Amino acid sequence: MPVHNRMRLTCLETAANPYSTVLGPKPTSEQRLNLSQSFNGVGWITGPALGGLLIFGSVGEAETNKFATLTLPYMMIGTLVLLVSIMFMFTKMPEIHEGEFNSHGDKGKYRDLLKYRHFKFAVLTQFLYVAAQTGINSFFINYVTEQMPDFSNEKAAYLLSLGFVFFMVGRFSGSFLMTWFRPNQMLALYAVINVFAMVFVVLGLGWLSLIALYLTYFCMSIMFPTIFALGIKELGD
Repeated sequence: MPVHNRMRLTCLETAANPYSTVLGPKPTSEQRLNLSQSFNGVGWITGPALGGLLIFGSVGEAETNKFATLTLPYMMIGTLVLLVSIMFMFTKMPEIHEGEFNSHGDKGKYRDLLKYRHFKFAVLTQFLYVAAQTGINSFFINYVTEQMPDFSNEKAAYLLSLGFVFFMVGRFSGSFLMTWFRPNQMLALYAVINVFAMVFVVLGLGWLSLIALYLTYFCMSIMFPTIFALGIKELGD
């Protein structure tokens, strides 16, 4: 995905996530954000599968024009984004005024965020998590084809879609489990499991390493929304 598209999606998500956290009771903000972000798993699942079919599946055409196989996927993405934009234009969203001004009637300053210890740690944690998630997603196909030479890039893309199935299931189940377990405790437990799973991935044990990768997808599912919600909790204005 081009850098400018990533930047736009980053700005959009950063604006939408705090909005989701304040659309209900404060104690369940982490659970609510996890649930709302669970639905993007549909795109994560279908994306690699369609990419494998449309990009890796047209070998002959790709040999004559290396950009030809990218045309249709980007046209589809652009059309879907346009449709979503139109839907939001005609959808009445609740207005949120919580924390607009502090007790003195003044707007908060960005530098005031540095006074909050949990916010600073959340920024660092989110940086490390996104780097780890991007690394896993980016190298998944290469890793599978190297560990299992019989698998083509197209088949590996389908296996990546299966990984996103575990990711989506992890988010839905994680949202459900947060009814009884504290989000920060679940986050810590899932992180420890992922550390041990990565040991098996690094060892390159074939199918066992692939299973460890799928376990990683399941456990990292709740991390981004949970870190985000915990990081902005009780920040006020």
